[in-house]
Amino acid sequence: MPTLATGRSESRAGTRRASGFTLLEILVVMVILGLLAVSVNLTLPDPARQAEAEAAAACRRQAELAARLADGRAGALALELGERGLNLLENRDALWLPLATPPQPPAQASLALPEGLRVSGLEIDGRRIDLSRAESRRIVFQPGQPPLFRLDLTGQHRHWRIDGLPNGHIELHDEAAS
Repeated sequence: MPTLATGRSESRAGTRRASGFTLLEILVVMVILGLLAVSVNLTLPDPARQAEAEAAAACRRQAELAARLADGRAGALALELGERGLNLLENRDALWLPLATPPQPPAQASLALPEGLRVSGLEIDGRRIDLSRAESRRIVFQPGQPPLFRLDLTGQHRHWRIDGLPNGHIELHDEAAS
């Protein structure tokens, strides 16, 4: 049996199998790689969705901070729902003004909402609040009297609801956006 220069031997004189991959083998590998790429892409978090979810949780913490600060003070505090965020206000001389003494870090007197997340609804004591009026965009926290409220936040992909309960607890509910 003749031996080739590469060290392989031919089984029959003059016949040699062509080396390489067939089109079918290449297509199978491409399909497998495509499936792997899609599965990796689906498991990675979307940064915009993650920012919205973190902001919704921060809004719940901001409401809890308002309740906690109101209980520790002699006067009422309000959580004002602005166009781009939430601000803690105190009542001084019958005016709602920003806190004179901001809370200790990491808590903040104001919280900015990320792009795409907005306040879409507010209900206080079972009444739907008109969000077009600035003075009605406040949730007032009296010492020892937790407000009953429902705050709706809408992002590009999800919807969150923050509920102020009669026992003083504040809950965050994550729902699929419609």
